[in-house]
Amino acid sequence: MADSNPTPAPPAGPTARTLALGGIIAILVAVAIHTSAAPAANTATNATQTVIQTVLSAGLGLVGALFWVTGALRMAVAGAGQAGPVLPELAARLDAINANVAQADSVKRVHHRHKDLELIRTTLAQDILDKQYEAALTLVRELADTYGHVEEAEEFRAKVNEARAAAYEEKAQAALEQLDTLLAAGDFDKGVPLANRISRTFPDSSKVGNIGERVKHAMEEFKKKLEAEFRHAAEHEDVDRAMELIKQIDRHFTRQEAEALVEIARSVIHRKKDNLVVRYKLALHDKEWGTAVDIGEQIIGEFPNGQAAKDVRRHMDVLRERATISEKYSTTG
Repeated sequence: MADSNPTPAPPAGPTARTLALGGIIAILVAVAIHTSAAPAANTATNATQTVIQTVLSAGLGLVGALFWVTGALRMAVAGAGQAGPVLPELAARLDAINANVAQADSVKRVHHRHKDLELIRTTLAQDILDKQYEAALTLVRELADTYGHVEEAEEFRAKVNEARAAAYEEKAQAALEQLDTLLAAGDFDKGVPLANRISRTFPDSSKVGNIGERVKHAMEEFKKKLEAEFRHAAEHEDVDRAMELIKQIDRHFTRQEAEALVEIARSVIHRKKDNLVVRYKLALHDKEWGTAVDIGEQIIGEFPNGQAAKDVRRHMDVLRERATISEKYSTTG
């Protein structure tokens, strides 16, 4: 009865030992023939024999080498079945190496991602402090779109908007303080244009929304203060100060607003002119020609159309000549 599991027959062809032995024999024969042919090659009579022996030795060596290579190839083919378990093991090791490399790359990417996120957060905070709001908003979009941190990005966006709004109001407040300084000094020629510029520059500021009323109120307060100061100077016969205030009233008051002050102003102007005329006559009496010239020029400048100005003009050339002579003698003396 035949065995149900017969022993596999050995691979056909020569064994490794036979192949190696055949190759060695072929090489030894070739070497021996070549060695015995060497002395004969030195004589001219044996030249033909030497050539024949050399060819035979080379041919046998080649045959031996081919025999050995052929056997080796047969062994490789025959042994492929025995190497079967090695290949899967090698593939498994390669897969493990690839997995480790892939895991290392993943860890590296996570590490760099973490560092990138920390850099974005740090830069965002610094941009807010430096008031670089557009640059900060660019990083906010990067945080949300590239890294997927949408909630954190919105928190940063709120901080940027809050800081920007605070800086906006701070600038508006500084501009308004500058405006208030001009308005308080009555410098409406600069104040009104500045108010218009502030309104255009900070249209969204809650502080700037009533800037028109701010200017109007400042003008009203300035006029009240100006009128009160003028009345006080006139009542206390502070003519010089009252005259300065009359110039400001004429500049800032409308005709209707100044109507109530006209009589007071006339009285001040009359007293001012009288005072100048008195001082002028005293200077003439004391022969203080230089002082008389100065007062006379003031009368002409402030009251050019009055009778006093006409009288001064008639004597001004003589007064200047006397003032020059008097100054010359006083210097040499």
